[in-house]
Amino acid sequence: MLSRLFDNSIAWLTVGVLAVLQLTFVYAPFMHQWFGSAALDLRHWLLPLAIGLGVFLLVEVEKAATRRWL
Repeated sequence: MLSRLFDNSIAWLTVGVLAVLQLTFVYAPFMHQWFGSAALDLRHWLLPLAIGLGVFLLVEVEKAATRRWL
């Protein structure tokens, strides 16, 4: 359930570490030199975030429905 979303502190620590690593890869100038990448604008983050949120919400609805009917 969404009420238990913040119960697993290790999972949230892992999410935080992965977010820092991702942002470092995307925005650190030395990474651009090493990998030939470029920084992203905010608008480029919106679609993946929206899709991720949508999938998360669908899975939560499915879990709630499964608990209710089984």
